[in-house]
Order: sequence, then C-alpha cells, then structure tokens
Amino acid sequence: MDVWGILEVGTEKAPFESNFELVLHGGRTSPSLVVDNEHFLSNKVLAVLGQATMFGSPVMPSWTKLASTAFAGNKTIYLTDHTLWKPGDKITITPTDYDTTQLETMTIISVADGGKTLELDTPLEYNHQAEVIEIDGAALEFAAAVGLLTRNVKVRGAFQEGEPGYGGSLYVVDAEVSGVGQWVGNVDLHNVEFQDTGKALSEHASITFEYAYEHEFAHAPSTIAGCALSNSSNYGIRLKGVENVVIQNNTLHHTYRSCIDIDGYSDNAIITGNLIAGALFSEDDPDEYILPRAGIQTESEVGTIQGNVIGGAFDSGIIFYPSECGSSSVSSNEVHSAKVGAFILFAEGCREVRDFTAWKISDVGVLSVDQTASELQLSGMVIADSHIGMSLNFYPGGASGTNDEIEIHLSSSHFIGTSTLSSCDASLDCRASTMDDNLGLECGSLLGGENIRRVGIMTPQFTDRGKTCHFEADCEFPSGRPINMISRECSMPWEHRYGMGMGVRKGIFNMSDVTFFGFKGKNGSDCDMNSVAIINNPSQIDYTPAFHANGITWIETPEDGKFLLNLKNEFTDFYEVMQLTYSDGIDMIVFYDEDGTLLGNGAGSTLTTNLLLAAGDPYCSNQADWGAYKCNPNTINLRPGVFESLDTDRASRRIGPVKITPLNGVNENKTYWSAGPIDEMCSIDMHFSQFNLYWQANTTSTLYCTGTNPSNMRIKFYSDDPSESVLLKIWTNKADGIAVYVGNTLVDETDDHPTLASEAGANAFDQDEKFIYVTLRGGYHTYTVRRIPTIQLDFRLDIDSVDLFDEDSLISNLASLLNIDSSRIKVVDVYIGSVVVETEITDDSDSMYSNNDTVVAQSYAELTELAEQIVEYVSVGNFSVGYDILDMSIEVSSMGEANSTANSTSSSSDLNEVLASIFDETTKAPTNLPTSIPTSQPTDLPTTSPTEDETTRPLSTISGTTTIAPTFGTTIETLLNVEAAMSDNSSTKLGLGMWTKVVICVLGALFVLFATAFAVHFVRKKKRKSKQQQQDDDNWRLHQWYKRHSTHEGDEDNWRFTNKEEAPELQPAPPPKPQLPSRRSPHPALKRPSNVPGDFSGESRNPAPHDLPPAIRGVHDYSDSSPVYTRLSYASSNETGNRTLSRASIASTTAPLIEEDHRDDPDSNIFDNHHWQQSATNSEVNSSRSSSHASMPSSFTEDQC
Repeated sequence: MDVWGILEVGTEKAPFESNFELVLHGGRTSPSLVVDNEHFLSNKVLAVLGQATMFGSPVMPSWTKLASTAFAGNKTIYLTDHTLWKPGDKITITPTDYDTTQLETMTIISVADGGKTLELDTPLEYNHQAEVIEIDGAALEFAAAVGLLTRNVKVRGAFQEGEPGYGGSLYVVDAEVSGVGQWVGNVDLHNVEFQDTGKALSEHASITFEYAYEHEFAHAPSTIAGCALSNSSNYGIRLKGVENVVIQNNTLHHTYRSCIDIDGYSDNAIITGNLIAGALFSEDDPDEYILPRAGIQTESEVGTIQGNVIGGAFDSGIIFYPSECGSSSVSSNEVHSAKVGAFILFAEGCREVRDFTAWKISDVGVLSVDQTASELQLSGMVIADSHIGMSLNFYPGGASGTNDEIEIHLSSSHFIGTSTLSSCDASLDCRASTMDDNLGLECGSLLGGENIRRVGIMTPQFTDRGKTCHFEADCEFPSGRPINMISRECSMPWEHRYGMGMGVRKGIFNMSDVTFFGFKGKNGSDCDMNSVAIINNPSQIDYTPAFHANGITWIETPEDGKFLLNLKNEFTDFYEVMQLTYSDGIDMIVFYDEDGTLLGNGAGSTLTTNLLLAAGDPYCSNQADWGAYKCNPNTINLRPGVFESLDTDRASRRIGPVKITPLNGVNENKTYWSAGPIDEMCSIDMHFSQFNLYWQANTTSTLYCTGTNPSNMRIKFYSDDPSESVLLKIWTNKADGIAVYVGNTLVDETDDHPTLASEAGANAFDQDEKFIYVTLRGGYHTYTVRRIPTIQLDFRLDIDSVDLFDEDSLISNLASLLNIDSSRIKVVDVYIGSVVVETEITDDSDSMYSNNDTVVAQSYAELTELAEQIVEYVSVGNFSVGYDILDMSIEVSSMGEANSTANSTSSSSDLNEVLASIFDETTKAPTNLPTSIPTSQPTDLPTTSPTEDETTRPLSTISGTTTIAPTFGTTIETLLNVEAAMSDNSSTKLGLGMWTKVVICVLGALFVLFATAFAVHFVRKKKRKSKQQQQDDDNWRLHQWYKRHSTHEGDEDNWRFTNKEEAPELQPAPPPKPQLPSRRSPHPALKRPSNVPGDFSGESRNPAPHDLPPAIRGVHDYSDSSPVYTRLSYASSNETGNRTLSRASIASTTAPLIEEDHRDDPDSNIFDNHHWQQSATNSEVNSSRSSSHASMPSSFTEDQC
C-alpha cells in the first residue's frame, strides 16, 4: 500500500476514539512495491510519500516503573504512577538481572488505586527489582520499568502460515517523478500500536525513514509519540538520511538488533522519554563477527537523547556520541540488564555525558572505546551492581589534531558494588565478548578468571590504533555499519590493551565528589567472590594516567575493598614472556589525595605502586592489600613527565629502559626505571622511544639511557607551580654541541652548571662528566634538547708530536677544499701519540639553532650531502689537509637511522664502510712477497717482550675484523691435527694414518720448492727492468689516474705530467686502486704548515712510485728491489669497552664510542678508556713505526724514485 496524498486517522484535536486496525498481508514471495528506483521496499508494506496522520486515544502514561519488587509467582504489581490503563490491555516488565530473557509480557485483569495496582492474568516467572538505596543523604531509585503495549489505533502485519517473523513494515520515503517533481513522505503518529512488524532475514525494520534525494527545503519534522511497538521481528525504528525526526514517550518492545537505529546522515533527531524493553540478539546476525547493537544506536550528532530507559539489551543500552561541553543534549538516561550500559563513541574537543544510570550491567557500565576527545566530562554517574563500573579507552591518534594531553573529569557520581538489588543466586558471572565468544555468553572480561564480581573504576588506557572499523581501512570484517564494529577480534574484550598511543604524553583522571558504596573487599566477601572500588587494568603495561581526588566518600567499603592496583594475570601479555621486573602501566600508578578523603592520610598524600618512587619509613607505608605504598603529605612530590626521542628512528631504535636517580631528597640515590611501551602483537604496535614517568620535584636527578642516546629529545615536566623545579643531568656519549629550548625559545648555555634555582631551560654540557644539565621549572612544560647538526670528522695524522700540528692551517685547508666558510669548522680536541684530531663542521647559523623539525631535517640532509662529498674526495684521491692521514672517520649527527626527509640515503655507517675499505687497501701487504720463511730477520724489530694483553690479542685487527695470515708451518700443523682427530674416529681407523702423513709431507715439500722457484724468477725479472722503463711506467700510470679522477677545472697543467701521445708505446700495467693522496701530492689551494719538516714547494712535479697510489700511512717501505717484511702494528685493546683499535679501526666508527654496559655506572670514566693516549703499548707501536720510517726520506724527488 502506498500513500501519495493524505492518510488521516483522527487529528490532534479529535483523536480517533474507536478501534482502527490496518492489516498488511503478504509473504516473502509476494510482489514487491516499487515507487522509486532508489528504494527497495519489498512487500507487505505501507509506503508514505505524502502525509500520514494518525491520532489514537491518549494513554497516560506510555510507561512507568515498579514501586516495589515484584517477586516470581506474584500476580499483583504496584506502580509508581497513576495510569489510565484498562483491563485487557497488554503490558511488559523489563528484566532486572544479567539475563535479558527475563523480559515478561502479560495481560491486565483488573486495575485499582487509580491505576497504580494491577492484577495480571498469569503469575510472574522472575523477580523484578524495585529498590530505593539511601547513600549519604541521596535517595537512588532502581526499578524495573512497566510499559503499555495496547492502543486503539493499530497497524498490524498478518503472519502467513509457515512464515513466522515476516511482518509488515512502514516506510516513509521520498521519490522523484518525471514531469511532476519530488515527493517527500511525512508522518505524524500519536498513540498508535504497531504489532507483528519487521521482517526477519532482511534489513526491513518495523518503521523506516529513508530519504535518498537532496531536498530544496529542510525536512519537515516527522513524529512518533506515545506509540507502542510490540513483537517486532527486526529493528524497531530506523533513520537513513532523514533529519528532524521526533521519537518520544513510546514503548518499544521485543525488537531485534538495535531498537532505534540512526545512521550518520540523520541529524537533529530528538529521542526523549522512551522505554525500550528488550533489544534482543538476532539470529540473522552472524555469530562469527562482533557486531555491536543497542537499544538506541546513533551514528550522528543527534539533537537530544534524554530521559530514556533501556531495560534488557543483549548488547549495549545506548551507543552515542557525547554532547559538546555545556549542551547537555545527552543526559538523564538509564540502562539496566545489558551487557554494556553506555557505549560512548569517539568525538573531538571537550565532550560531556550527564546524569546517566547503569545497573545490573554484566560487562561495563560506562564504556568508551577509541575516544578522541581531549577532555571528557562525566557527571551524575550512578553505576550499581555491575561487573565493571567504568572503563575509558582513548585513541589519541584518531583525532584530527594532536591530543598529547587528555583530561577526564568525574564528578558528583556514585559507584555501588553489591547492594540489596543483588543476591547470591543471580548476576554472579559477567558476560563479555571475546575472540572465542563473540556473543559474550560467558565471562571473558579481563577479570573473568580472577573471581572478581564487582569493580567500580578500572584505570583508563590510551591505545595505539583504533579498535573499531571506523579508524581501520584494513578492517578484517565487512565494512559499513555499525560504526563501532570491531576491527580485530584479538583486541577483545573492549578494555583489553591495544598498544600505546604514541601521541599521549599526559593523562589526568580527576575525581571530585565521588562516593564508593558496598565494595565488599577480598577474601570472598561478596558471595564467595571479591569486589574492589578501583582496580588497575591488568593488560595495560605501558601507561596509566595519574589520578587526582577530592571529596571522596567511602561507605560500607573495608580497606581491602578500596584498591587493587597490582593485578597481573593472563591478559598481562608480554609481562611474563619478557620477564620484566617492572612495567610502566602497572608499576608506575600514582594517586594524589588533594584533601585527605581518598587515603585518609591528610591533604597532599600520595599513593604509588612503585616501591622505588615511594620513600622508606617514616614517610611511606606498605599497603599490601592495595598493592601500593601510601605516603605522607608533601613528601615524595611526584610530578608527571615524559622523556622521549625526537629522532626519526624513534619507532625502531631502542634507547631504553631509562634509569632515573634522585641525588637528594627523601629518595636520595634510589634508582627507578621506565621501560617504555612494550610490543603488542594484535595492534602490531612495537616499542617506540617515549617514556612516561614521574619526576621528583625539587631534586637533582640523573637520567641514563641503557641504549644509545637520541640526538634530539623532548622532556615534559607537568607542574604548574613555578616554585618547583628539577635539575636533570642527562648522561650522553656524544661530545657535540647542544641547543635547549623552552617551548620554541632557545636558551643560551650557561658558563657554570645550572642549579635548582636557575631559570627554566638553563643548561650546560660538562665535557668531563658527559652530562647535559637542564633545569626544569614548573609552569613551563616542554623542553627540547637538540644535538646541533654537525659533521664530526676525525683524523689520525702521521706526525710525531702535537707541536707539529697547526690548527689554523688544517681549518683553512679543509674550508678551501670543501668551499665553505672556515667559521663552520672547528677543532674540538687533539690527542697525543699519532695525533688524533677531532673536528666539527656545522651548518650555517640560521639553521644550526632551529627548533623547527623541517628546518633541522633539511640541515641534516645538507650536511649528509657534504659528508658524501668528503668521502667522494677521499675515494678519488682529491682529499688533502696538509698532513698524511693514517685513519679517518666521519659521522653526521643524525636525526636517527632513517631520516625520511633527507635526499640522501647514506648513513654515517655507510660512509665509514667506504672509508674503511679505502684505508684497508693501504694496510694490505704486497702480493709479491717471498713464500719461503726468511733465514734472517730484520734488525729493526722491537726487542721488548709482548705484554700479557698482546699475547692474547689477535695479530691484526682492521675495522673490527680479525685476520691472521697462516704460515706454511701452521698449515702443516693444522692438517696433522685434523688427521690425528680423524684417526681417533672409529669410522676412519683403516691403518692409513702413516700414509696420510707421508702424502702431506710430500705435498708440502713440493709446495715449498715451487714457491721458492717462483720467488727467484720474480726477483730476477724485476732486476732486469731498466730504471728508465720503471720511471716511464710510473709516469704513465700517474697520468691516467689523475686524468680519470681529477675534478678540478682549469688545473690541467698541475695534474698532467706526460704527453698523451706517448701512451700507446708503453703498454703499462693497469693503474692501482686510488688511495688518499699524501702531503707530497700538492693541491694548489692548500698551504704547508711552516713548522712541519719536509720539502714542499707547492709546484707541479712527478711524484715517486710510493705515491702510486699516494702513500697514506708511510708505515711500510714496499720497495721492488728488496724483500718486504710485514710488521703487524696494533693499538691497545680495552677489555672494558670491548673494543680493539688499529690503524684503520677508527674508520668504522666515531671515537669515542660507548656501546653498552657503562651507562649504569656514573662513576666509571668510560670515555677516557677510549682516548688515544700515549700508553706503554702505544709507545711500542709508535717505536716500531718509527723504525720502519728510518729508511724513508721525508720527501721524494724524481731521482730518488
């Protein structure tokens, strides 16, 4: 049936007094009604495209509540309000236990006492509670609701035989008719009964409003008021793209899925004063998914949701967006006998929920999941006889802005554990949906296995990603509605940890004027189960916000019923697996008692779960029943804070755990730790370098990273009192410059160490202690410490004394070579021995001290390009600083291992690998060494005996790789040992041991003869080469090498030495691999220090063969005319640092390098162990090196070649 004009049954001024019934007939195979291609209406439908007005006889009221408990077996019930209900009318009574099937329907036989007393046709099957609980002067009412289902104007669906559940439908729709225009349906329904409506196995609700077209004018309001909807087979009322619908004072009974379902395009709905009795599970919904349903489910910002009662919901009572602070658009609603009371959806900014009552909730009374509000205000909450009263779960990353500070305000509320509403016969075991129990038929909550019946508040948490499909593009389940459909079932139950929000740095839970009543405590005091008012989330091991409390009232709650803050169970994932001794989320919970009512210990008292944060007697006492330590007022002065890496690899590189040690105060030298986020595999949230911790105000504290310190770090100190401060000493192994910002303001470094009395951000770096000093002061929350972008370039020069080193000359040469201003280069330090020079190259002054991440990233990128240029100069032999370079390393003080903003992909380690390979070539022995063991030894070998360390050290260590060149004798010995080992094996005892030895000896003798003959032939051949031919070959190779590698335009005359036409006649050997030029290979722009000996004219000349490739070290004299003996030379090894240095080892890392095991000991002078200082061992090395230099002139001429 379709209505294009007007259907009228009574009017507002003249309601229809007689009985009216509109019956819809048809079955599943009946023809469908088609009014527009945009709407699928099916059949057995009343479609309104015009105006439908129905006014039945007024009923007063549509629903009310029990005045007293109606016990099972009774046929008489007592109501709180007078009614106009009549004998023969049907009523429904809501359940008051966890079991939603206790919804009952019966018929009135007689009415008395003005309609307040009703006699029913059949006895009640279940108890239906009605109690008034007096708590501290407040009378709290909890009662089953009773709704009237009968009206004189009725729209009914006629069931066909064999098709139960296929009822009628009312559709209010729009359409576009060619040549006519738009038709927009509208209804005004008052005191109308809808019976046997809704179609199972479909999406057709009892009543559907659906507009598919854009309308020129605002939607005219449609109203459903005072009506009754009974025995629906699907949704009750659905709104799809329709605005301004009013649903008020109705009794909506026995619906499936969601009773009132509003999509995200139906704004400004007004839902007030309705009774929803029974929002049941539909067998049409697949049980392999967790599909949230509710008595009222809205996905739009509705106009008003007020004064509604939902009794008996298989899933949630109300799913809604919280109203904006101050609007009170969502308030005064009640849910009982449901799995979840209020499911608060995600919304941004400041949001509020007021005057909400939830009781007999089998899972969570007030639940928020993926909440993105920066401030959530909850007032007038009454939560009674529920498994978990409140669980708030935030997803800061879901907000469009940055929610790094989140506040929760709970005020004027009551939390009741177990009251007279409950007995030990029912509502004992919770019901919570899990991955293995999607319907939540059993107790799968985080407390399910802990024998816990009631909890008031579970500590909030902040997750890393959204649990609902609204935030997840890769949702595992079918996309679309409901908006809070779970994304990954492994994240269930709702309050389970789901990673840690990377953005959150401060969470505050403020409790004001909150009463806790009837939490029986532990030891089975609540029907052989336990009940506590406040409990920690056992799965949340990353972070728990701080609690601030005032005006707290405890009634009928023993001490052991107040707190349980150290609960760990099967849901404490990774805690036992990783065998951590601490976790930030559980072992760093703090409560602040602002007026003494929370702890009964005086205003300013503190409760903490961390023994290391608590002071000893007489300041703090162990509260074993609470799993926490109660501290006297104003003793430990804990203030929330954060220490985090700002490097681009903060999500991949571990810098923690971090260790904090106060050096004064009541916790002097008492170290505590912050572990940071722990990997969570369902959300695939891995550790990242952010540590939410607590500072102890007015103390000096040290902070150590057990991993490598970040180059850029942020520190938060959440205190608003300017008189409070912390002097923080951050240990670092980096000796570079630092820049400290308070907010975005750069604070200059002080000449002396800052103190607790210094201004906010006062800072200094102690080169000897390796501590960065920073003063944190109340009122200033954010401090940024940045390592100034630099290139650290370290050389080991081949000069005998620091006195021969000219700093200005090196800076000038380096600046000229790199074409940068010399002011950007400075010599940081010079060490004796073979002189080690540490230099730094910075960016220009504008970007050097920037606190803008983009500018800093660009600065790093430019310095990385410059570092690559330096390595390129080295690789082609164009790099010279006026000295021979024995070793060289380079490091760009990076933003992390993966700087995503840099154009270059080269890291410091990549560049140092290139340098190491270049320097390694210069230390390799010639390939033309004689293979026989020399009969005479060089006379210049050291005569001193090796030290104990030297005898255990590898013979040669180059860039961290140990190499030992075996002699022929060691090879024979090894083979014999292998043969001996084989002869002991039963499978090889064949009597062949002697023959094996004979074969080995014969082969060895042949090898020696062949090697000797080859060596003699090689030496004779070399001697036959003429001196002129030798020089011609050398000049040709030099010419080819410089021609191929020179990048100096206009300098051809300085780099060419032979005529190109001579090349074809020479047939020279291939040029060797290019090496670093020595100081004997001049560059026109470089100048020679006047105090360095040697012949250096700065003019073009033909270098000696020793410069092909250019000699870098000058340690070995590889002359062609005499045998060459390799002298193995190595620097001292340091067992503590687990590091061995050689002539090339510096090229693989930046010195000094602290790897591990030293940060925990502030007294160990680790850095000094890695200085290249002149030790006994180094003296021997230098002595041996000097002896090898004895036969080498300081400079070469052509004649000397």
